[in-house]
Amino acid sequence: MRAFFILLLLANLLLLGWFMFGHEQPETVAQPPRPVSGSLTLLSEADPDQLQRQVVEDNDAVPDLSAQPVPTTPPDRACYLSQAFAEQREARQLRDAAGDGAQVQEAPESELIGHWVYLPPADSVAVARENIDQLREAGIEDVVIVGDAAYRNAISLGVFSSAERARARQEAMREAGFAAEVGERYRSVTRYRVVLWDRHPDELPAQGDWEPIDCQAVSD
Repeated sequence: MRAFFILLLLANLLLLGWFMFGHEQPETVAQPPRPVSGSLTLLSEADPDQLQRQVVEDNDAVPDLSAQPVPTTPPDRACYLSQAFAEQREARQLRDAAGDGAQVQEAPESELIGHWVYLPPADSVAVARENIDQLREAGIEDVVIVGDAAYRNAISLGVFSSAERARARQEAMREAGFAAEVGERYRSVTRYRVVLWDRHPDELPAQGDWEPIDCQAVSD
């Protein structure tokens, strides 16, 4: 009996060893998870109407950028210059109406005095005086020697408000034997303008006539 028990034990050990080391287990291949019912449909099996509805629903989920308002760039801001004023008081009134940042600047300008009839500059003062003497001998008294640099030693025969009167004077001088010419006579004056910095056109005051200018063209 004891021998039979030992043989049975050895047989069990041999069988266990054969299962553990002598028999190769088949490799287990990982299977993909089964799809949830209704989550996957072949295109060949799908209902065309259902597919169309799905596409429409997907498109509705994407925001339509073309329908969004496009931001517009505001017009550029600029500097502005008012018309010229003869009186500084007028410019200051416009500056106060324009608000913060407005400035009054002096603007030297040339002002037309009138239409000038004259004899061209002589070579020297002595020659200019000889011309004066000849004019007076011809009965022309209202004459004077010009002393400014541009027309030094010229003879002024009068300044007229209209070009017609100046040409009539010129013709009379030529008939008297003098080669008179006609030009325009100017003088330097100071005008006053208001400067606006960095303004939108809608921010310009109603008073005044404004023109846009390069901000670097005027000094701060």
